[in-house]
Amino acid sequence: MSVVDQLQPYARKAYVRAKLPLLRLLGPRHRPHDKRVTFLSGFARSGTNMVMEVFEWSPMTEVFREGDERINANFRLLDDSIVSQQVLHSPSKFILVKALQEGHRLAKLMDLFPGSGAMWMYRHYDDCVNSILVHWPGERNGIDDIVRDGPDASAWRGANTSDETLARLRAQYRPDWNDATCNAWFWCLRHQFFFDQHFDTNPNVKLVRYESLVTDPLRIIRPLAHLVGVPLTRLMASVPHARSIGKRKAPDIAPEVRETCDALLARLDAVWEAEGL
Repeated sequence: MSVVDQLQPYARKAYVRAKLPLLRLLGPRHRPHDKRVTFLSGFARSGTNMVMEVFEWSPMTEVFREGDERINANFRLLDDSIVSQQVLHSPSKFILVKALQEGHRLAKLMDLFPGSGAMWMYRHYDDCVNSILVHWPGERNGIDDIVRDGPDASAWRGANTSDETLARLRAQYRPDWNDATCNAWFWCLRHQFFFDQHFDTNPNVKLVRYESLVTDPLRIIRPLAHLVGVPLTRLMASVPHARSIGKRKAPDIAPEVRETCDALLARLDAVWEAEGL
């Protein structure tokens, strides 16, 4: 990692601290309901923080991260009325809100702001699972509880899971699954919400493949900036990096679950290719 890469997070944080007061003082006037709001969702360890960093470098945006206590508690969005109030009172016209743990109800969040958009991040399940196992050893993301007690058994993780998806999970589930296999099925469970909410046919929702973002950032960020409503800058394009692609060997995932993941990955890839970003 270069010295510039090491210094960039500190420079970006300082820039964000200075940006919002300047927007309040000097930013163009606009009515609260003229906001352009974009949500960011998908799956953990798929580059969502990287995308937030991209848009923090825009001089025109306010970015609400999942740790922002104005609208989050324990990394989950607060009541919709609080989210709406904070967004509408932002000094910026262009808003990006991270809603990672709200992917199962993203369509309803978008309804809060007519005309809003969304990005849905995905990444190959092997890299996602490996990253989860490194960051949270022993994590199974509630798969055992969801199988036993239903979608509401593990807080947000299984909420709104369809009967069809739950039946598929229960049909495959084995109590002796290792952590990698549980997290692989969790990857499937969360990405199924992309299709359950018909985002594959919604022009206001852009599917974003992590591997393409980090290997060809200019090509990918340009249409995302258009979605958010801001021009692309060189600083925005300087954020993505490809250091984490295929970093570790494939995790030990049960063969039948790997087949399930491959089938869903193929569906996501087909939507991605059809978007032509």
